[in-house]
Amino acid sequence: MSEANFDIKALREAARRYFEQGIPVIPAYIYFDKKKQRYEKIFLVDEWKKWQTEPQTVEEFGNLNWEKANGFAIINGVKTKDGLYVGVVDFDVKGLEPKNIEVGKRIVGELPITQLETTVNGGEHRIYLSRKPVQTVKSYRVLAGVELLGRGTIAVMAPSFGYKRLNDNTPTIIEDLTDKFMKAVEKYLDLIPAKKSFLFEREADRKYSGAHPVCIEELLKGVPEGMRNETAIRLACYFINFRGWKEERALEKLIKWNAKNKPPLDEAEIRAVVKSAVKGGYNYGCNDRIFSQFCCDECVFWHVKLGKKYRKEALELLTRPDSILVIVEALKEQGVKTDFFTSLDIFFSELSRKLANKDRRLKFEPLNIRLSSLTSTGKSWVVIAATNLQPPEEVICRSGLSKKAVWHMKESVPISENKKLLDLRDKVLVILEESESKDFLNEIKPILSHDMWETAYEYTDRRRKGEQLTSCVQVVKGWPAYVGLTTVPEKNPEQQSRAVLVTPSLGNKKYRKVIMEDNSLDIPWECEEEIKYTYMIQEAIRRLEKPKFWAPWFFIVKENFPTESGGVSMRKWVFFKNFILSIAFWYQKVLPKVKVRDEEYVLIPIWVYELALLIKDTNLIEFVRDLEPDVIQFYQHLLRSQKEYWRGYRELQQEAQQCFGQWIARTTLTRRYIEPLEQLGLIEATQDEIDKRLKKFTVYTEKMTNLTKLKIILSELKKPETKEKIKRKIMSIGTGIYTTEGRRLSPDEVVELVYTRDSVDIIFEELNRIKMEEIQEETSKKDLVGLVIFSDENKPKSGEFKCPYCPCVFGSERDLKAHLKTHNLGGESRDVEMGEMSDKGESNVG
Repeated sequence: MSEANFDIKALREAARRYFEQGIPVIPAYIYFDKKKQRYEKIFLVDEWKKWQTEPQTVEEFGNLNWEKANGFAIINGVKTKDGLYVGVVDFDVKGLEPKNIEVGKRIVGELPITQLETTVNGGEHRIYLSRKPVQTVKSYRVLAGVELLGRGTIAVMAPSFGYKRLNDNTPTIIEDLTDKFMKAVEKYLDLIPAKKSFLFEREADRKYSGAHPVCIEELLKGVPEGMRNETAIRLACYFINFRGWKEERALEKLIKWNAKNKPPLDEAEIRAVVKSAVKGGYNYGCNDRIFSQFCCDECVFWHVKLGKKYRKEALELLTRPDSILVIVEALKEQGVKTDFFTSLDIFFSELSRKLANKDRRLKFEPLNIRLSSLTSTGKSWVVIAATNLQPPEEVICRSGLSKKAVWHMKESVPISENKKLLDLRDKVLVILEESESKDFLNEIKPILSHDMWETAYEYTDRRRKGEQLTSCVQVVKGWPAYVGLTTVPEKNPEQQSRAVLVTPSLGNKKYRKVIMEDNSLDIPWECEEEIKYTYMIQEAIRRLEKPKFWAPWFFIVKENFPTESGGVSMRKWVFFKNFILSIAFWYQKVLPKVKVRDEEYVLIPIWVYELALLIKDTNLIEFVRDLEPDVIQFYQHLLRSQKEYWRGYRELQQEAQQCFGQWIARTTLTRRYIEPLEQLGLIEATQDEIDKRLKKFTVYTEKMTNLTKLKIILSELKKPETKEKIKRKIMSIGTGIYTTEGRRLSPDEVVELVYTRDSVDIIFEELNRIKMEEIQEETSKKDLVGLVIFSDENKPKSGEFKCPYCPCVFGSERDLKAHLKTHNLGGESRDVEMGEMSDKGESNVG
């Protein structure tokens, strides 16, 4: 397109004709923007909005700057000298789907023939005169490419550069152009299929219920003229298509927002915008030209946008059997130096939120974990590191939560004047100080125990200083993955049963390693590298789906899972089962898929159980027994003393002083140590036969062997006869099992899939290497190697060294010692004396 033959005289003459009708005109310069690859316009006046309400004078028209002009625009919606209102129907099909273009053509075809012009970017202008004021309607631009340009808008006219008249018609006069346009739109709008996409690069099967992103928060404060229509359609789409609000609620919110605009839009336009959003399901993402102006790292979707950079790598990562090692690398990016297994435990526990299912037939409960230890032991460090690998928009992390704090937090969204909703579905809830959150945690007991999907409680507050107290209702909905931190042991059995106990390692060697690997000053450039693995893991989690799972071997676990008195509760069974499923959920793209009764299932092989056991092994005693590490330490100290019994609390206080190096008050000794051990049947208190005023305390060891059953199950699963059991179980299903391609699988082929270990050995080799390093570093929570005192049954005979925890047999003492470290069931380490016996000739295996 060339300006060489452009006729400036004809341009000014056309502009004068509009001016003489009482329509203000504005000179313009039209040019091609190479960066945007489209034509742009610069209007050559300082201010034109006053001409919307005041006529353009002859003097003002004469003083217009035409020196650089190659076009002009008219102001729409103004009243002409004949008492009519000018309006333009703009039809622009760039970027539209063929179906949308066809609907747009039908809409403009409903309008009367009138003055028709082409635009510089390939669109069309239809110019009309209306007896009633013309409103601006831009709501259908995305749906059908049509807009009505009325009050508050301008339109460039022919013979401007790139604009041409397509007929000789003059503007047709219509009684009510706005009404005519809306009826044409409504007639054909149903022909457009609603889009299923979501806003902010987020695809989900459920509407968003979190905090408003920064861009929405800013736009809700009100916008000036020129941004009102564009903002209205974006807000309407956000509320209706993204948050899932009903049309009436969105309309009410937009009317309140419109009151903040200067000046407000007509209510009819707001209603049209809402109707358009309901029909269209538009997708305005983070790269939208208006939303992108507000992007910052404080936004809940900042990391979603950033994650797109790693989407290809994330999708490839999900197909790799060694992806758990990438999680370890991401933990290193987050500053983890030790406690990798505790961090992995937290990571997969948090991931379990993705499989929450309240259907009682296939009920899946997200995992709740509690980290309990002394201060400055790294509890919050490992929790925050593991939590940072979860998508930030799915995490709620607070130091403490009172009822008041919950009401005022940004994640609590108003649903009526005195009612708010905190939606915890698909969320990780982290509370760094449980002791500061007792009231709130008590209110959401039904949520954390997974008895209720939704609960509510009343809260009173003053809206403003001096006002009366207002009664408010806080609704909490959905099952999150919960992580709580505390330095105070939880004594309430009801609260204990709601969470698995997890504890970071202790000891000077751990702290020394953390200090030695702190390179923030001596090698700072190593600390400035991009945390690519973190973003990759976050994006991978966003890409995970929700398939169905099948573990044909799981009946073996059920048959052998420890349930003896003093053993695990029913809730612990649920926790362990769901932890296995959480790992399978992460590996869904790696594991084989089969079809049973026309339903597709991800088949879980046995190595997933083995991996779950390896990750949980570090915290196995806490998991099974709900015992704090110092309680375990005290119990094992009593075992090593090999005394038959203790008479009175004072003797136990003396033992505690030897164990901890300080005197323990009787109340503390009773509540923290004796009572938990009594509940588990590990200590028995009876009346002393000699002095009736004293209690006699006896320590038992045989029940502690239940801890090893989880590992014995793995040995059971690997037996040849177990394969036959699994095969018979598969044959008893009574229906065919097929590949996803439709080929029927024999029972032997299914069993082969159950026992497959393709490309996973490297995982166990590397994780066991990391595990051995951590075992060597710990000083307070160590493996039970030091407590292994062999009974006659386990005593080495004929060169064979048998493991007291599992059926494994070794040819040397050295091999057995190395193997025993892999059990790592807690306790204090010392050299093993082969063949050492108790006075009773019994094994004191812990």
